[in-house]
Amino acid sequence: MRSLLTAFLICSSLLTLAGCNILTSSSSLPGSVGSLSSGRQSETDPQPGEIDALPNESITVAGGTATIPILSVRSNWTQTGGSAANLTNHTPFRTNASLAWIYEASSRMRRGRLATTEPLIVGSRAYVLSWDLTISALDVATGRRLWQRDLKPTGERDGAFGGGMAAGANSLFVATGAGQLHALDLENGNVSWTKALSGATRSGPLVHLGNLFVTTMSGDIDAFSYAGTKLWTHEADTSLTGILGPTKAAGAGNGLFTLEPAGELKALLDNGKEAWSLDLAVQGTTGALGDRISDSRALPIVNGNFILVSSWSDRTIGIVASTGTKLWEAPVGSTVTPAVTAQNIFLVSKDGKLRALRRDTGAQVWATELTRKTQDRRVPGVGYFGPLLAGGHLIVGTSEGYIQYYHISNGTFVREINVGSPLVTDMTLAKGTLLVTTIDGKIRAYR
Repeated sequence: MRSLLTAFLICSSLLTLAGCNILTSSSSLPGSVGSLSSGRQSETDPQPGEIDALPNESITVAGGTATIPILSVRSNWTQTGGSAANLTNHTPFRTNASLAWIYEASSRMRRGRLATTEPLIVGSRAYVLSWDLTISALDVATGRRLWQRDLKPTGERDGAFGGGMAAGANSLFVATGAGQLHALDLENGNVSWTKALSGATRSGPLVHLGNLFVTTMSGDIDAFSYAGTKLWTHEADTSLTGILGPTKAAGAGNGLFTLEPAGELKALLDNGKEAWSLDLAVQGTTGALGDRISDSRALPIVNGNFILVSSWSDRTIGIVASTGTKLWEAPVGSTVTPAVTAQNIFLVSKDGKLRALRRDTGAQVWATELTRKTQDRRVPGVGYFGPLLAGGHLIVGTSEGYIQYYHISNGTFVREINVGSPLVTDMTLAKGTLLVTTIDGKIRAYR
């Protein structure tokens, strides 16, 4: 067992190069696991060619402050969460960023029909999925539309709410609320093929291991090849309530890690077989509704041999990826995907605070109240997106229509940008360009 873990920790920093195996075919890997390697963990994005390291050193701030990670340029944002592992790096971004362009994706988001996925950036183009299942390809530099494709099913007037995108193998893969999976040519938008899913989805495919993995609203996972051949379906336990949101899955090495609606984190092999499972469900049914829901809109994150899961029910958990062994649990939760580095975890907690935790123990390093325009904390409804690690700051978007900067080391508020309309999806950051989607149906680019 010790030799297995040693081999894994060596290969985890080379996932993009060597295709190392995280999981074995056994249903459970026995034995206990000590702490992760005390050496520097790899922060390389698991998508090859997306990040180029910059030659500067990390800055360690002593005494109750977080570590500012090494800067690395992100060239692409190819799927929900930025990469298969949902791991976003610390990328350069201007402190004094300003509006570069606006693209009107739809005349206005219809009531109850908001966009459910962030735009993608692939090469010199951005790809936008509107609520009415219209795909638009834009020039990242100017916002000029290059092509547009309507994916509404025959006979549909308004489209089917929800869906998402992922890019791979020169194709744009689009899963929809109509229960369909499409493959489009990245260059011209021509549809290569369309396949039926096991059910409707509110999220985009996960591109990993040369295949596509789509999670349906019921939590089931359909696996397809790039050519559209269906490989297998993994049926989820749906005994508890789930929250509509992005695909609750992450991929790294030969593993696929999925957080199911019933609150179970499972590790699947590339053939769909289960390697291990960990029950993260909240026991009992007392308390507020949010405390009874055991899953989360936040995506699981894989960084080396470490998985982070943050839930709606005030729990954030560190887990060993190769075995499913729980390392620690912190009494704080988030509804949006945190940012993870080699030393720290940054998240927006349910009580409207931006927090930094230690990655090795889950202990809190600092916490700061997020700035909001509605000062009465009894007034609900302010939503947050992020944080993203960018230019020495944590970038947070809000449903009040602001982009806010906080310092990584201590959470100090730095500045904010008035977007002019509430944000409705997670943000996209690549090539020094930040894309935000707002309730008025527009995509705004800042750089």
